[in-house]
Amino acid sequence: MSDPAAPDGIPVRYPLSSQQVAVCEDPDPSGFVLPFAMRITGHVDTDALRGALDDLVERHHVMRTLVNPGTDGEAGYQMVLPPLTVPFTVHDLAPQPGRSRDEIADELLIALHTQKMDMYQLPLLRAALYRFDDGDAVLTILTHHGVGDGWSCNLLRRDLAALYRARTTGTAHELAEPRQYWEYGTWQQEWLTSERATTSREYWKNKLDGAAVYTMPADRPNGTGVLRSPYQSAGFVVEADDFAAVEAHAGSLRCSGWHALLAAGVLLGERLRGWPEVTMMTNTSGRTDRSFNNTLGFFADFVPIRVRLDDCVTYQDVLLRSRSTCLEAYRHLIPISILEQDTPTLPQPNDVPVNLPFVFNYSRPLVGTEEIQFADGVDLMALPKEEPSDRGGWHFWTMWRHPSGELRGVIEYAPDLVDSSTVELWISEFVNLLSLITTAPHENRKGR
Repeated sequence: MSDPAAPDGIPVRYPLSSQQVAVCEDPDPSGFVLPFAMRITGHVDTDALRGALDDLVERHHVMRTLVNPGTDGEAGYQMVLPPLTVPFTVHDLAPQPGRSRDEIADELLIALHTQKMDMYQLPLLRAALYRFDDGDAVLTILTHHGVGDGWSCNLLRRDLAALYRARTTGTAHELAEPRQYWEYGTWQQEWLTSERATTSREYWKNKLDGAAVYTMPADRPNGTGVLRSPYQSAGFVVEADDFAAVEAHAGSLRCSGWHALLAAGVLLGERLRGWPEVTMMTNTSGRTDRSFNNTLGFFADFVPIRVRLDDCVTYQDVLLRSRSTCLEAYRHLIPISILEQDTPTLPQPNDVPVNLPFVFNYSRPLVGTEEIQFADGVDLMALPKEEPSDRGGWHFWTMWRHPSGELRGVIEYAPDLVDSSTVELWISEFVNLLSLITTAPHENRKGR
């Protein structure tokens, strides 16, 4: 789709999405970055890569969309500017005695995670190529959460590879024309006034009546809100064969691996708090309209999953209840800002000093490595050790299925509030519950 502009050439103003509004409300959104890196084998045509990056910004308008948060009496808006050149630098790396290339590559990725980006300085894409030699290089990419999410990062890698191949081969790419994020902002605001949105709001008002979001118990309350120590992380792994068994058992009951993980998380929450229900705050892709599946932008949102446990006798009961609750919730997705507005009791536990605000998330890869290949080969780089971010008092429990088949997870936590030994106990209990859901589904869950 061509760039939206009025006849006089002035960019058209479009409504902000609810996700953009949330980012604009943060006092310092410069830390909300999305960094990633790729290790490239084979010769890289730097001119073609530079051109592909510019093609990417031309293809996806969100990368050159100016966001105005609005002022008193004036609503915020977004407008697309003409195509812009992506800042792209090339660096030749000299050998460092006593240090391997892998170590140096890891350092590049770690350093990338410390960078910030001005959300209002376009284009919202930065790239650098670090070459060890003509057949071994690291490509680092930095973009902003205000214009992307995990799904978008996968799309960005896929599209960049396709655009690079098009330039090096002289053939047209086969990517489908994407809808644009400014279209989503308009669509979302119109949808929020629809009958379906009204029905969804009524569903959530009933579903969340009397509910309060689940929080983990702190070892030490913090009434000041000031955290002096940096965040730490605790990782864990469920071996590939064991996680395959989890997915196979879940699949036999028309459940997914995510439903099993949620069930284990809910059971852990019940054991820690003794509550007959757990309202777990989780993430969703936010792409309720599939026509936006190829759109770069910030769609991800939170969704509270309220799982009632009072009539669940066995572990299988909890798994099936988790599935039905998820499916019901996903049929009525609506921005979390609307839910909190309609259910003011929901976020209240997050403000209590003895509670840890908590998000439970399972991230599923959407683009295979075969779709991001250029030069002779590309490998997605991962941090050698998960570097926790400053979460502002929030605690994130994130899991993902590694290409090896393993389930990997990391908990980012504030050591001012909770001890590492406590987090390790949570992990141990969670993994044990996940195993019981799979190996002892008909056992009375109160028996252990």
